[in-house]
Formats: sequence, structure tokens, C-alpha cells
Amino acid sequence: MGAKRIFQRIADGELALSAALAPFLMFPALSPYLTAAAALGVAVLWFARWIARGAVTRRTPLDGLMLLVMAMLPVAMWASPMPEQSATAACRVLLGIALYFALVNTVTDARALRRTLWIALAGGVAIALAGLVTTDWNADKIPLLEPIYPLLPNLSHLLGPLASEQDSTPGAFHPNLIGAALAVLLPVVAALFVTSRLRAARAAIGAGALIMAIVLALTQSRLGMASLIVASGVTAWRLKPRWRRWVVGLVTLAGLAVVLAGPGRVVSALTANLSAQGFGSWESRVAVWQGALHVLADFPYTGIGLSTFYPAATYLYAFDVSPTWAFGHTHQTYLQMGVDFGWVGLVAFVGMLIVALQIGWPGRNAPAGAERTVRAGIWTSLLTYALFGVFDGLPLWTKPGFVIWVLLAWVMIGAGRVRGANGSLAAGEAIDAA
Repeated sequence: MGAKRIFQRIADGELALSAALAPFLMFPALSPYLTAAAALGVAVLWFARWIARGAVTRRTPLDGLMLLVMAMLPVAMWASPMPEQSATAACRVLLGIALYFALVNTVTDARALRRTLWIALAGGVAIALAGLVTTDWNADKIPLLEPIYPLLPNLSHLLGPLASEQDSTPGAFHPNLIGAALAVLLPVVAALFVTSRLRAARAAIGAGALIMAIVLALTQSRLGMASLIVASGVTAWRLKPRWRRWVVGLVTLAGLAVVLAGPGRVVSALTANLSAQGFGSWESRVAVWQGALHVLADFPYTGIGLSTFYPAATYLYAFDVSPTWAFGHTHQTYLQMGVDFGWVGLVAFVGMLIVALQIGWPGRNAPAGAERTVRAGIWTSLLTYALFGVFDGLPLWTKPGFVIWVLLAWVMIGAGRVRGANGSLAAGEAIDAA
């Protein structure tokens, strides 16, 4: 077998090989040597793609903006006062970028796109089941759910540093990160359910979606659930004109409920949190945002160091929050991009979201049926992510942070905006139902 044939096979299997490397990039604590080998493996995959196809990558409208974010990654590491912590974060960012390029370079038809949505379903169920037994639950936000938590198994002691986040107990996943990831993936899963024709497939997808929805409720991630509801409402309004009266009716009822309950009480209920652990009220969150703006003003070109906002910023600035709250990140996706990557990274990232939201919507020219529904589901997931990021954050360097890169790749593929060597997925190509 010739060398080029070998490189061709490697390039054709890039998505599967990237998935195989994923655990070592997501959990660098498993083995620094294996993580370094995985990072080198990503470079080998890209080199093989270049040799096999004569091009570094298939082209998408996001390429220039992505190049800016990638260029700022070594800058963000160079500026870091905590190189080891930033190296861990960089591995997870690299994983997301690797998955983006793996998707746009291997998914060349609608059937393959649909298979990746099934992988997303499996990933969402895995996140839900892992979260069910290893989450540091916020158990007192919704009193109705309080009796459930003592009944849940707790296996966090088995995971140690693999699961821990900066503002969680050792060995536990943070519920807001689990909730955000599930909220973002659910619209795609819903689209997969609606477009599946086989009864067995619908049953499997429905069971997976139910598990994800239950765990999302248990995380009590109010912003995650609210972002999902608002994004779904926007999609229903735009996609199905006959549903608009229902959307208007639900919004009216919600408005009346707020008026009757009192806006102050509603805001207090939505922003109340675990004061014993220092999880901030609205005022604390605003204080963190103000600190992030100070960082942006003082470190506009480099950021303060990848994934070092909490330790570095609290050393340099005074935050009017509980001293027991290790807030970890800015609790605002866009400010987090700024403090991690400077203004260049922030502008590039916002540009990527705007371009993807504009391109990804299945407009009037999109064929009706399965393809339009799937594209609408992907668009809703992306909008859920964008809305969640306004008042909370799912930073690129968190464990589920790779989800945004996958969404961006799906948008480009589904809209037929991937062009380059060895074919592309054309807009309007039918998505076969399972």
C-alpha cells in the first residue's frame, strides 16, 4: 500500500480517530504523556488530510474567524500566570477545534450528517447518566425537587480530579455545566426524533431525550432551561407561522404570572442561590462581570491567561462577592472569551456565532421536510448556547465546551457551506430519515 493511500485512509477516518483521542485531551490528568501524544495525533491527522487531499481543509465561511481564535490560543497560554492550568484548558480547546475540522472534512453527505446526530444523542445520554451520579447538585433552588437528591447514588469519589471543576466539590461535575450541555443538545435530539420514521428509532431517541430532560431538571439550571425555552419559542415562531398564536399566548401568560407574583419576587427567585457556598445572587454576578471588564481594559491584547480568571483576577482586583465562592469563570460566555483571548478572540468568537446563526437558519428557500427540521434543530441548539452565554457561561476550556465547535460544524454542513477538496455537502440535499 502506497504512502498516499495510507494518508487517504487516515484522512477518511479522521472523525473516528479524533473521537478516540478525545478522552486524553478532555482529561489530561489521565496521563500527561498520552495527552501530549493525543495533541501530536491531531497534528498528524491534519497533515494526513493535507497530503491525501491536497488542501489543509475544506473551506467554510468561518475559516478566517477561526484562524484568529486559533492564533490567540498560544498568546493566551503565553500570558498565563499558571501554565499547567492553562495547558489543561488548551487541550480541551484543541479538542473542540479538532472535532470541528474532523466533521467538516469527513461528513460529505446528509446521511453521514444524520449519523453524527445519533452520536450527539449518545453523547447527551452519556453526559446525563454521568451527571446523575457525579454532580454537585444545587438542591435548594426548586423546593419541589429536594426529596429526590438523597435517593440518587453518588459516585463522585471514584472520579477524583477527572470530574472536578474549580467551583465544585472534589470529584463532582458542576450542575450548571451539565445543565447547559444538555439544554444545548436537546433541540438537535428533538429534531432527530421528529424526522425518524422507524418506530424503534423513535422509541430509542425518545427515551434518550427523556433521560436528558430529567437530568436537566435535576441540575436546576434555570438559565439553561430558560435559554432552551426561549430559543425553541423563537424557532417555533419563525418556522411554523400557525404556531405564533400559541407562542403569543404563552408569553402573555408568563407576563401575567410575573405581574401577579411581583417582578421583585420573580427576580429574587431566579437569582437566589447557595449562599452558604458563596454562589452569587444577581449582585454577585454583576460584581464578577465588572471585574471581567477591568481585566479586558487592563489586558486587551492577550487576556489574563487561559482559564486563570479566578485566581489571577482575584489577586489583582477586589471582588464584592462571598470569599467562599471560587467562581471559576466570568459567568458570561462573551466576557470569558475576552479575558481568555483578549479583544481579538472575543470579536472573532462573536463573529462566528453571528455568521453561523445567519447561515444556519433554514429560510424559505430550504426544502421542507426532514432537512429543514434538522437544520432548525441545529439552529435552535446554537441559539440556546448564545442565549445561555448572556447570563452564564460554558467556556471553551470546560469539559463540555467542545459542544459549540460541533454545533458550528453542523451548521456549516447542514447549510451546504462546506466547499473544497473531495466534495461537499450541497444545500438542499435530502436528509434521509432513519
